[in-house]
Amino acid sequence: MIKQKKATKEELQSIKNIKEQQNTLISNLGLAEYQLKFLEQQKNDLMGELSKTEVELDKLSNSLKEKYGDVSIDMETGEFINENK
Repeated sequence: MIKQKKATKEELQSIKNIKEQQNTLISNLGLAEYQLKFLEQQKNDLMGELSKTEVELDKLSNSLKEKYGDVSIDMETGEFINENK
């Protein structure tokens, strides 16, 4: 049987503290979801740019193969290395 008709100040404060903590966590979760969405968009944008560079590199590589044959380029000196030797 309930002797008191009201919660104590301590009980009310505990409830308020937990509710504030809960609201903060919900807010932080929303912020994290927003940041995650933003990061996913950045990732997608970067993946798109990376794909473009791969296409550009393939085009240049094919062009150089047509011009010079099946060779590699020493990236330090620019000299061709014939791989058919």
